[in-house]
Amino acid sequence: AIGALTGARTLGRNSWTASATASVRDAMGQPVAGATVSGRFSPGTSTYGCTTASSGSCTISVTVKNTVSSTTFSVTNATGSNMVYDATKNVVTSVTIVK
Repeated sequence: AIGALTGARTLGRNSWTASATASVRDAMGQPVAGATVSGRFSPGTSTYGCTTASSGSCTISVTVKNTVSSTTFSVTNATGSNMVYDATKNVVTSVTIVK
């Protein structure tokens, strides 16, 4: 399950970068290494993904046009060996990042 989801931004000259860091935990609350987290930044339709480190966390980043003032990252799936993803167990499923 997604145990935490945080957002960050880095401002650039003609664009900015939005980053979402997801933390995957098992039923006992322990970090899950090697899980693939997938999701989408809105506005937008592309799916992005990252693989968790031993900490159970990974970061997905996207470049955003300066004309866009915010973006929301929403988790769509998490997969991994010995892991059954149940979205109803997520502590959080989306995060909004403001420029």
